[in-house]
Amino acid sequence: MTGIPHLQFDWHGEETDAVLSKYLYTINVAPSVHVLSQALMDIVQNEPLNWKTFTIAYETSSDLSRMQHLLAWKQFHKTGIKLIPFHRDDDYRVLWKVIKNSRERNVLIDCPSDIIVELMRESINFNMTTSFN
Repeated sequence: MTGIPHLQFDWHGEETDAVLSKYLYTINVAPSVHVLSQALMDIVQNEPLNWKTFTIAYETSSDLSRMQHLLAWKQFHKTGIKLIPFHRDDDYRVLWKVIKNSRERNVLIDCPSDIIVELMRESINFNMTTSFN
């Protein structure tokens, strides 16, 4: 336990009371899983996006907790939401090829910030970063 007051800006999953009790002088200003999930839902569901279908590409299944509102929304749409897992060391061209072949234009990527540049760089070769995607 630390007695030094401090702020955290890191996102962590929902923590247990035992873990939280060790950080009595800590304030974490990152949004909770519930708030982040609702924010994603609001962005996707409302204008100007108003997506009816989309693909979620994610690195780990624990990342899907941030998508709980979107996953619950699936029941309201005929074609729904496609889920595509990938791994850090995968060839990202395969991921983009699968997405492109599915004719999906709306994609949510959930991955750590240290791989997003490489992941998005590979999407350029598949024309998945234009204003129409």
